[in-house]
Amino acid sequence: MTVPTGVITHGVKDCKLFPITADSLTAYTCGAGIDIPVISIDYNFEMDEKELRQDNETSDVYTETKKITIKLTSGTFSLDVMKALFGGTLVSSGVSPAGVQTYGYKLGKVDNYAQLACLIDYTGTLSGAADMHLHFMKCKINEWSFKGNDGEYGDVSISVTGINSKYQFSSATNALAVTINETGAALAAIVSP
Repeated sequence: MTVPTGVITHGVKDCKLFPITADSLTAYTCGAGIDIPVISIDYNFEMDEKELRQDNETSDVYTETKKITIKLTSGTFSLDVMKALFGGTLVSSGVSPAGVQTYGYKLGKVDNYAQLACLIDYTGTLSGAADMHLHFMKCKINEWSFKGNDGEYGDVSISVTGINSKYQFSSATNALAVTINETGAALAAIVSP
């Protein structure tokens, strides 16, 4: 059967953040994946558009993609995700049953980049595909918020900006890779060979 180029989707099965350890013209590598239990993901392309108007009508439109904005909502407040996105320190202390995890961060420049990957395992019963993977190749945090309500579950909203990697993948996968798999595959980082 031919693998389809379009599928219906339902839910997000897995989402991971892979801290980028190298991104150069010759290598692209990532650290171990950090799980982000997601409730939802939303992404959109930011466009720069120029319009040429002549004789009181539009003669041409120039459009260029600038970046991708990815927004996640998670029900889990993860110190590991904060450290991967912001930097800072994560210190374990104490001994069970009095163990403590403490995250510390000083405001300033954020230099951390990561690859964000999501797996959608429902692609329709008739599509001939098992799953779909979304990979945002080079992301940096631009917003983090936590909302807790009395009597309700809290949620964390994370927004990251996706840009091109320096490494030139052979399939032009510098900002985004969307993969539809005929046979389901585990979620893993895309790295240079």
